[in-house]
Amino acid sequence: MFYEGLDSLRNILKEKPKEFDEKVRDPTRVVKCYGGDFISPLSLNAIKDAIQAKDMDIVCSELFEIIKLIDAVITEKCPESSSFNFPKTNGLGFVDSLLEKMMDVTSSEAGSIALIDHPIQKVQEELVCLRSLLRKIVGLQNEDEEVQSIWNRIVGVAYRIEFLIDSLITGNIIDSSSMSIHSILEEMNIIKAAALKICDSERLGGKVKEVTKRFDHMPQEGSKPIVNDVVVGFEDETASIINGLRHGSCQVKIVSVVGMPGQGKTTLARKVYNSSSVTSYFHKRAWCTVSQVYHKRNLLFEILTCIESKLPEDVFKMGEEDLALEVKRHLLKNRYLIVLDDVWDIDAWNGLEASFPDARNGSRVILTSRLRGVAPQDKLDHEPYSLRQLTPNETWDLLKLKLYPGQDLAPPELREIRQVVMEMCQGLPLTVVILAGILSRMDRYGWKEAVEGLSSRNVSSTEQCTATLELSYKHLPDTLKACFLYFGAFPEDREHNTKRLISLWVAEGFVQKTHPKRSEDVGNDYLMELISRSLVIVSKPRSIDGVKACRIHDLLYEFCVTKAKEEKLLQQVRRYDDLSAFTVPCYPRRLCIIDSKLEHFDNLRLFSPAIRSLLLFSHNEDSISFDLRFIFHIIKLVRVLDLSQTGLDPFPREVELLVHCATWRF
Repeated sequence: MFYEGLDSLRNILKEKPKEFDEKVRDPTRVVKCYGGDFISPLSLNAIKDAIQAKDMDIVCSELFEIIKLIDAVITEKCPESSSFNFPKTNGLGFVDSLLEKMMDVTSSEAGSIALIDHPIQKVQEELVCLRSLLRKIVGLQNEDEEVQSIWNRIVGVAYRIEFLIDSLITGNIIDSSSMSIHSILEEMNIIKAAALKICDSERLGGKVKEVTKRFDHMPQEGSKPIVNDVVVGFEDETASIINGLRHGSCQVKIVSVVGMPGQGKTTLARKVYNSSSVTSYFHKRAWCTVSQVYHKRNLLFEILTCIESKLPEDVFKMGEEDLALEVKRHLLKNRYLIVLDDVWDIDAWNGLEASFPDARNGSRVILTSRLRGVAPQDKLDHEPYSLRQLTPNETWDLLKLKLYPGQDLAPPELREIRQVVMEMCQGLPLTVVILAGILSRMDRYGWKEAVEGLSSRNVSSTEQCTATLELSYKHLPDTLKACFLYFGAFPEDREHNTKRLISLWVAEGFVQKTHPKRSEDVGNDYLMELISRSLVIVSKPRSIDGVKACRIHDLLYEFCVTKAKEEKLLQQVRRYDDLSAFTVPCYPRRLCIIDSKLEHFDNLRLFSPAIRSLLLFSHNEDSISFDLRFIFHIIKLVRVLDLSQTGLDPFPREVELLVHCATWRF
């Protein structure tokens, strides 16, 4: 009886941990305290063993009352879900990854032993059939409600299959009729019959032709990104800023550029920074992205790596004070230009100012921000440059340059929507760029309908940009949606090494294999396609060909974080978040923790049944100063584990506890 009560409580804690009112949530904490070591989401056998080690005379009566209370409330507030709360994105990619996993576990000796009494082969055969049906309707799930329902049912049963296999491998006993192989096979047959009926219908064939005509779903073979940002307008501002950098006071002065998100502050600063008259005038130049959450040590490193190509090993072991002195030493007696991009408060400048020596040789600092008051008035060489909106003609010129670079004459289909575009974009460059990315992947005969649908919204320019971005996301092929949203798994304003990013995409199962190409090459094609759609920015091109590093705009980052949570693809947790108070989906699949603290890991037991990816990030050397070895006992089913940004040393041998980790980084 006691064991059954704990089993019930365990399921409640896993599936609906935050649906209780405070009256119920407090007893839940009591139970967790009493049974914390044995309410394990991984093994019911461990519960049985642990119960025998407890003094049950002390806790039994109180625990029974608590379990009754919780059970009564949960019946009313948390009706049993008929299926998993699975991610809405990357359905086909997940099924592909699951089939590969099933081949591994059924062919390997260890897998055969674990699954010897279970007809997994039959499930695998049926899933191969359902996968072929997914192929037929890919891209149509948002076009037809019936198709969407079939898509969700196929992907949903695939996630149940994965959960079942993992449970069998780990020795977990599942007392649920809906999770038996027999019930899964039965449901797969029902889904297959419904899917075949839809796929054979003439109605579906017509929709396939319609969608194919409107959108080009496949990444362009050999497409190359436009590395240089296109800048239209701001000629007077550019000339004035460059003049202020080269002339005027001999003291260190700040040039401040302010404007709303998406208005082109960073693009303008980059244009000035790379201007030949600027590069020839300053001896040392450095670009540093600050953002809302920053750490002085990281900013100093960023500056130091810009002004000095080869740094001695001991520099990487320096603390903040020594690094600040090292930056100052390298800048001393040099005329330098430092760009501090995306500054949110004056503290960032105050923390770095001591590293910028004033040799009275005309050194300068460019500061970009959404706010006017972040630069000290006594350091300004000029009133802050407040960026204006683009004029209607500048909006038109930017759209033409993005769609038809080097051509003066636009096609009639583009000229037809000129007025609507100018009114819709409201002079915000980012909206123009995102819109160009949408139109570039559409049949030109569908432009008018798409633009008029957006222009009907009476909203601010930032909201209009978000609406345009939503449309751009909707028109992405399913293969690219997960890759794009994955940018929301990282800290803001992060510059991504493309090789590392693509390897994570591959490990996550986002990249579909295309014979004879390697997965990494296909992933690179995906990245090029996102760049060509103006969703990803090239920050460092390779010397010969390709992209070394990339980033995304702040507004796009915010969209990715929000949309990834909405689509149940991943959940981001920041240092100041309380993981135990999250109103997250029942089974978060990917958890990304930024600036981790011990409480985050202690509460992982609530979410561990479904976590398959765990990414940890530390902005400073003190973020993870505690022993993390215990988490490997909690997250045994993780497939992707990235601890490379945490500074953990030495290598934790407990990683061997993971059942089937596809990739890990330290």
